[in-house]
Amino acid sequence: MTAKSDGRGVSQRTVVLLGPEKLNRSDIAWETFGVVVTEVAEVYRIVRERQIDLILADEQRHELNAAVAVKLRRTNGLTEIWQITESETTVADAEFVDGHILFN
Repeated sequence: MTAKSDGRGVSQRTVVLLGPEKLNRSDIAWETFGVVVTEVAEVYRIVRERQIDLILADEQRHELNAAVAVKLRRTNGLTEIWQITESETTVADAEFVDGHILFN
């Protein structure tokens, strides 16, 4: 059996939620990972408009909590939320986070 593609690349099914300080870093081209946003409201809008499989969230975005994660996963229960961290020592085990990605 062959899997069918919906014609959209992985970057079109990924949202990157960043704080202003990470957004302005010139050494990482965040837009290659997915649609880059700076507000949780923008993530809600995108999740409602199309299927999103992965949300990468800056660890500094403290408004992303368990209740927000439930709302984001309402349209697609398989959406994964990964935190972008700068240090292994800052990784906290939040139940709503599926994993951590270390960027430093």
